Amino acid sequence: GALFTIVRLPIPVPNVLPGILSIVFMYVGYLVVKYFMP
Repeated sequence: GALFTIVRLPIPVPNVLPGILSIVFMYVGYLVVKYFMP
C-alpha cells in the first residue's frame, strides 16, 4: 500500500528514510526503557 508507493518513488526516499529510521529507533528505545526499567 502506502509503504510500497513511498519505496517506489526515487526522490523522497533519501529524505524520508532517515526520519523513518529515527522514529523506529526512538520507539524501540522507548520499549526497552519501558520493559527493562520499571
